Amino acid sequence: MSRDVQQALAVSGIEVSASGKATEVGTGVFNLQVTQSTMDIKLLPPALSLLGAEVAGSSLDFYNTLSHTKASLANLGIDFNTHIVSGDIISAAGTSRADLLTFSVTQPLTFSLKDGISFRLGLGDIHFTQDAAQRFATAMSLPDFMVPVLTQIDFGTIDNKVVPWFRTPVAAVPEPTTACMLLIGCAGIAATIGRRKHALGMATGKAGSV
Repeated sequence: MSRDVQQALAVSGIEVSASGKATEVGTGVFNLQVTQSTMDIKLLPPALSLLGAEVAGSSLDFYNTLSHTKASLANLGIDFNTHIVSGDIISAAGTSRADLLTFSVTQPLTFSLKDGISFRLGLGDIHFTQDAAQRFATAMSLPDFMVPVLTQIDFGTIDNKVVPWFRTPVAAVPEPTTACMLLIGCAGIAATIGRRKHALGMATGKAGSV
């Protein structure tokens, strides 16, 4: 969050914290784990672009120390085609889905091979939509003049880093089926019969030579 946003919230008596999978790593800096991303991969010519990202199970929680009201912005979804960040607005009135923020791509998609393959994309020029600003102001019991303020303030930046991981499948040890057990049993019986015939033949040969 930008310094302007932090100051505007502080003047309004609003404190911000992280919950769920989200963590606060610094003043106004939060880490929200990307749970799913959608990519467009083209082979001819080689190209890759991010289409969307989901941040499920994370939320930013806002508490108004003056009015003792609470609201959360949770389960964010980033659409790189429409440049919209959507999410759930959770308050005492219930939960509703809305287009929360607009953004611009300020750092083009880059690749890194350090410690594995990773993709990075920077977003900036982040602003509340008119609808989200109105809902947020209502949920937090803010005066009406805060609505245009919320839409005009740049919220800061979003640094998207995607690190794909691949799980090596573990070969399962197959349990012996009934057919396999039957074949093994038949083989054992055949071997036993063979040994007995051989032993019987040897005994007969010795008896005949006496």
